[in-house]
Amino acid sequence: MKIVNGIKDLIIAFVGALSGFLGILYVPVMLLLGCNIVDYITGLCATKKRGVKLSSYRSIAGIFKKVGMWLLVIVAWILDEVIEYSTESIGLHFHIMFLASCIVAVWLVFNEIISILENLTDIGVPIPAFLMPLVSRLKSTTENIAKDGVEKAVQELSEALPDATETPKQVDETETAETETETTTEKTEVK
Repeated sequence: MKIVNGIKDLIIAFVGALSGFLGILYVPVMLLLGCNIVDYITGLCATKKRGVKLSSYRSIAGIFKKVGMWLLVIVAWILDEVIEYSTESIGLHFHIMFLASCIVAVWLVFNEIISILENLTDIGVPIPAFLMPLVSRLKSTTENIAKDGVEKAVQELSEALPDATETPKQVDETETAETETETTTEKTEVK
């Protein structure tokens, strides 16, 4: 019994640490992980019904596709970190913890759900008529919200930054000569 409790404690500690690290990204990541597993299993089951021969090449290609999805989430996380670092470096404080990575993970979850529904249809499971259009609509809504959000963030950032197209004020050479003369005169008077 002590071993079982030790394993439970270890799992709880791991899940708690992961949840603490990922924060708002935790739920989309766990959903994506679950969807990846279910999609892979339903895809294997559907190959027989599709008349396609199951091969190790196809299985490995499916695994590489899932790895690619996770790499996409990691790239979005890196983008989040770069945006946060660069905005803070110039004095702006946009705290956007895991914004791009959450959007990418949620979009991938919808993509996986569509694939699962297609697999289940091929297996012969009856799917309610409203389900596929609903998930497709949610996926496109996620894309549109992300696009609008990015455009709004870029606009706010450009308004917060000084205009880079403005040229610095041209200094008149006579003003520079007068300033140098005044500085020399002040130094002479101090002596």
